[in-house]
Amino acid sequence: MCGLKTRALPTTQGGVGGSARHIHQKDMRRERTIRMVAAIKTGNLALAFLLELCILAALGYWGFQTGSGLIAKAVLGFGAPVLVAVVWGIFLAPRAVVQVPMPAHWVLKAVVFGLATLALAVAGHPTLAWIFGVVALLNGVLLYAWGQYSRVGV
Repeated sequence: MCGLKTRALPTTQGGVGGSARHIHQKDMRRERTIRMVAAIKTGNLALAFLLELCILAALGYWGFQTGSGLIAKAVLGFGAPVLVAVVWGIFLAPRAVVQVPMPAHWVLKAVVFGLATLALAVAGHPTLAWIFGVVALLNGVLLYAWGQYSRVGV
């Protein structure tokens, strides 16, 4: 029923061993908790991907805000995200061309996220920069703590 694994519940003949209903409710609560934790972990992976896209958006926004003149705006607005996407693809992606050691990987990732945070601040959005930086940091800590870093190229 609903994809739940079922198992035989102990009988309560003579009142020995506790209530079968209590054991069943306990198992159901455990199942719900396991599913909720799995959903939160999946959400953390989705957030990691969203934050990576936000890096590109932040750098593009910075480039268009910083450039003086149409050509400079276009070069910075398109060039900065493309450059970071290439670096990410070569060194940080799950199937990266160059496999860097884990400490260097974390440092490079911190630099990229730091640049995006700085870009938001310089472009006139310091509060957004703080929010982005803190969310990215918490996401990275959870990725590491939950052992999800191997699935997102970290």
